[in-house]
Amino acid sequence: DKAIVDAVRKVQENKRRRKRRQASSSFDCTSLESLGQSVLSLSISDLEGLSTDDFKNCLLNLGEIDDWAGDQLKALYEQFEQAVVDVCKASEADLSDMGTVAYAMPVDTIGCLENLSEDVMAYLGELSMWTPEQLVALAKRFLEKNNIVSSSSLTSIQMVTMGHALCGLAPSEIANLDIDEFSDVTAYVGSLQWCPQEQLKALKERAESVYDSATEWKSYHFLELGILLGGMSGDDLKQVSTDSIDGWTQTGIKHITPANFKELKVSQIQSFSKDQARAVTADMAEELNDDQWVALQQAQSGGDGSDADTNRNDDGSDDAAAITASMLLLTLMIAMLHM
Repeated sequence: DKAIVDAVRKVQENKRRRKRRQASSSFDCTSLESLGQSVLSLSISDLEGLSTDDFKNCLLNLGEIDDWAGDQLKALYEQFEQAVVDVCKASEADLSDMGTVAYAMPVDTIGCLENLSEDVMAYLGELSMWTPEQLVALAKRFLEKNNIVSSSSLTSIQMVTMGHALCGLAPSEIANLDIDEFSDVTAYVGSLQWCPQEQLKALKERAESVYDSATEWKSYHFLELGILLGGMSGDDLKQVSTDSIDGWTQTGIKHITPANFKELKVSQIQSFSKDQARAVTADMAEELNDDQWVALQQAQSGGDGSDADTNRNDDGSDDAAAITASMLLLTLMIAMLHM
């Protein structure tokens, strides 16, 4: 990727030299578009040196990149500030185009956006990597700008429009969502990619008003409600049947807290598919006891534990056992040498 970036930089530098004009960056919008994902290899100086016109022309493309480093996002957001002059008054078009560049937007700036319309919210709501504080600011500002006094007034369309910003509502506001409107969008809510724990719990409880207790949900319920699995308590989780566990999604599993995940029975973990087992994070695995951990390893490998990929270092017991065995072997070898 770096080689591609360097090659494009050289071509652009030669082109500009031939035209006998100075430029603070070696890239223009056309060359940025040609880089694709390799644009992630651009240096901070490259991003800072983009002309205002090139930045604005390429904002839509830049905003489609998901894996910017923090300092790159900061540089891009500063370019956005220069381009629009006053972010609080940025146009709907500019706000809609900025995409992932918005991740660098300060909370107080989100709170002053003048043009956070439903159309803009639909674009920003698709983004999933907001901080909890940014989500709260987005939800609050959206309600303000659209004259929504109470969350109970939100329509199903507005809930979908909010997207991940729905996870910026306070738990009490989620509990107040109109049940008929909410029931129309449970599948969409379940498809969200990230949501803070307290909001997940509140959304799960709201979904129980539609589908009864989560402990009774069938596999097709879990498939539809996806991420809401992460809002279940440990007591709830250990009551779910192995047949229903078949519907647990990878995103939902990743959102189970380690403290709740450790409440699962060995038989439940044994029922995991390979993909489900491999969705378990290292932090979750660290909380398991020996029997649970063996069951997870077997599930990850499809049954025999030969190619499991989650390591556990909860109390160092597994590493300690290996070290102890090595020390005993070394001691025996030294003793034999002195015989």
